[in-house]
Amino acid sequence: MTGALAARLFGLIVDGMVPKQWLLVAVEAGAMTLVALWLWRSGGAAP
Repeated sequence: MTGALAARLFGLIVDGMVPKQWLLVAVEAGAMTLVALWLWRSGGAAP
């Protein structure tokens, strides 16, 4: 999912600033945050 966010930010740089793109960046960042919090609270994958 980090790759998707990086690709979206790269698209913003190449294609220009479009409000819909920023909305998608916010949605993807929010999803990544929720997953990170869930992993942190559950203990994550211990090596």
